[in-house]
Amino acid sequence: MATLLAATSQILMQNLQSSVEQMRQPQRAEKAAQHTGMAQNQAKTEKATEEPPSNGVDRIRAFEEKTLNNGNVMREYEDGTVRLHNEQSGVIQEERPDGSFLVSLPDGQVLYQQFHGHPLLAYDLNNVELPPRLAQVARVRLGQGEPSLAYTFDDASGRQLVELESLRLFRVKARVRANAAA
Repeated sequence: MATLLAATSQILMQNLQSSVEQMRQPQRAEKAAQHTGMAQNQAKTEKATEEPPSNGVDRIRAFEEKTLNNGNVMREYEDGTVRLHNEQSGVIQEERPDGSFLVSLPDGQVLYQQFHGHPLLAYDLNNVELPPRLAQVARVRLGQGEPSLAYTFDDASGRQLVELESLRLFRVKARVRANAAA
């Protein structure tokens, strides 16, 4: 039974790594084009295609891209996938037609929900040996503003929060507690 769970976990991690790589591939190409001076001025809304890395199958996915009022870029693909990207924080959120949901953080952390109603889990793709951690949606107060909804989970460095509306990333370092026996 333990072997089956380990094999299933390994397959899931490979699928997540592949999905995150496909999500981040277009942004890497665009940044490279900007650095080489090949980037062209883009309109608020445009139609384009992207070619994700080949897994033995070449495909072109058509999408419509819009820049939202908050500066995030939204891509709507013909297959129903919706991707939001906050270029400042590096956070990418993707909702797929099959009900799966991914949030990719720039440090290799990934929030994944396989289907609506399933738990939201946090994976560290930099350390696949770690088991997934439970993530949640919570109402948080960031600064002096009104409370807002955020994805939140704990990792080794503390708590990470991703505000739902803006996809801004916040890290709260863990407090080091003094040893009570000292």
